[in-house]
Amino acid sequence: NKSLLALGQVVSKLCEAGRASVQQGTSHVPYRASKITRLLQESLGGESLSTIVCTVTPAASQAEETASTLRFGSKASRVLTRPRVQVTAVEAPAVLQLREELAGAREEASIAQASAAEARAEAARTQEEAGETLSVALAEVAEARAELDA
Repeated sequence: NKSLLALGQVVSKLCEAGRASVQQGTSHVPYRASKITRLLQESLGGESLSTIVCTVTPAASQAEETASTLRFGSKASRVLTRPRVQVTAVEAPAVLQLREELAGAREEASIAQASAAEARAEAARTQEEAGETLSVALAEVAEARAELDA
């Protein structure tokens, strides 16, 4: 079957070349060799999660087909993909708006953290001053008692 042969060639090429060289254009992957490889280009090309189910039989009469299927499955499992969420042109403005809102929220959070740190420092200074004032007042009370007792 020409389509299955082309699919095997595409998978082999992806395994041999590796994702990096395919993306850089140093290796040609023959996706246009058949309709099935053309349809599966996005899935095989590495921007989606893909699952290949290889069906085999324990029958001795089909040993050659089973071995071939297992070799194909082994090659297909070595193809590296990098799945990512695709954003359509319609969604792009909404995504940009959400990113701007997120940046604004992060900035507000950072300002709030800075304000909280300043407030904590001011509270510590106030507490220290109150402690000093209390110490002076206690010393004056002690002096006044000493004068009264004498």
